[in-house]
Amino acid sequence: MENEIIKKLNIAKPREFSGANTVNAYSFQLDICAYLILELVKQKKDFVALVDYLDDIVILDDEKNPTSIIFYQVKTSKNEISISQIISNNWLSYMETNLNNFKGVNAKSIFLTDSTIEFYKRGLKTSQNYSFSDYTLTKLQQYLEYTCTPADKALIETKIKSNLTDSTNYNNLYISRTKFTTADHENQLLAELTNYLQEIDNRIDLAALKSIYDGFVSKLRSLCGESYKPPLIDYEDLKLKKGFRTSNLMEIFNRVKSMMIPIDFQNVYNFATTTLNYSFNKNFIKLKEEYRDFGLYAQKNQATYSLILNTISQIDISSCNTSNLFETIYNVLNSNETISQLELFKKYYEYIIIIFIYKV
Repeated sequence: MENEIIKKLNIAKPREFSGANTVNAYSFQLDICAYLILELVKQKKDFVALVDYLDDIVILDDEKNPTSIIFYQVKTSKNEISISQIISNNWLSYMETNLNNFKGVNAKSIFLTDSTIEFYKRGLKTSQNYSFSDYTLTKLQQYLEYTCTPADKALIETKIKSNLTDSTNYNNLYISRTKFTTADHENQLLAELTNYLQEIDNRIDLAALKSIYDGFVSKLRSLCGESYKPPLIDYEDLKLKKGFRTSNLMEIFNRVKSMMIPIDFQNVYNFATTTLNYSFNKNFIKLKEEYRDFGLYAQKNQATYSLILNTISQIDISSCNTSNLFETIYNVLNSNETISQLELFKKYYEYIIIIFIYKV
């Protein structure tokens, strides 16, 4: 039997997106999207995040058999955002459209912002102003119940429900505030990403972390730029064109990890001379200069470097002793007719082999 959420995804028509008002707002939205995805990755969830489809981001809790779907409407503002503004700008209408399209399943629509959400008495005729400033996900109904007087809660709910086509959708509206700021969201995401990736491998350096960040956001940007309006929607195709999963982040991580050269030559030198007992035939200063040139050359010739690394990765090094590991790898590469003729290998084979062992 086809999953109900997938069935509804296959018939829901995506709305037209006008895009973010400014480049900074668009960048902020991408980083918020990345942060939400990262939190799911940390939880080891088998999720799918649909980017800029039906809403700014849509989260399915399970790729194969989702039991819940969450829609995020992400807005940034230098000033507070009022509930009247949410209504007049049709943001509430967009949120309800998704809830209407996913009746009968576990669906939530979340308004996520970096500002406070204000409930002004002037427009709502309440006894006082109310302000939502929490950094926690909160059901709108519960917030009003805990914060407002019964009379004011009734007035606000009446205003909101009068702008819904189905008042029962009110029960699935949520509000939340992010600590990310428009001024510093890139650094905030990079910090979160750093904490997570260094738990996986503490040898990842700053340059690699920045490269992973760039790859992560670039992937999300490409998903945003992908227009998806086929005559017939297919879930598998939708995941491919608009979806992001844990495997996408790990692919970026592993690609960068295999390509990036550690910045600190001292670490590489110490590893080679102490752990591998390898003897260089040049002095330290000359080696450091050569190492820098190698890093630049390898980055400019990534396809060639990947070919060499892929060949090394096929070698069974588990049976090798540390003392002969370098020699074993060198002999395999040097006996390969293609690789042995590559300029990258002939000039920099020492660094290629030592760095590979260092990362393994």
